[in-house]
Amino acid sequence: MAAGQCTKVDPAAEAAVAGLLGCGVVAGIGAAINTGNVGHGDSAAVIGCGGVGDDAIAGARLAGAAKIIAVDIDRRKLQTAQTMGATHTANFRNADPVTAVRELTGGFGADVVIDAVEVLLARRLLAFPGLPHARRSPPPGPS
Repeated sequence: MAAGQCTKVDPAAEAAVAGLLGCGVVAGIGAAINTGNVGHGDSAAVIGCGGVGDDAIAGARLAGAAKIIAVDIDRRKLQTAQTMGATHTANFRNADPVTAVRELTGGFGADVVIDAVEVLLARRLLAFPGLPHARRSPPPGPS
């Protein structure tokens, strides 16, 4: 691990709290910025709004995403996701998240989808579902 990836933690901190920094924050922000390559003006959908998902939302916000859609079945988690930077939410307990994400993205689907819970929903939310999830969709234009 590079020195720039390390954070000094107070020895009095509880192990569970320190673990969130070492796992959830690094994985979530890394998924948005490094793996998903979220860029300024992109739309991003994050499936699962637990620790990793919320940090992916924060990462998308840091990267400048214009639209960040939190997708979960828990209303409370969706509310927390909004405090982390989600601009929109889709509760798929009561509605189809694919329809919701497509409506929120003008019918296209999200530029980047981050699956923080390993559901097979990610590909259906992408603007270009033939590409692996958590990757940027190709820009519109002639192919």
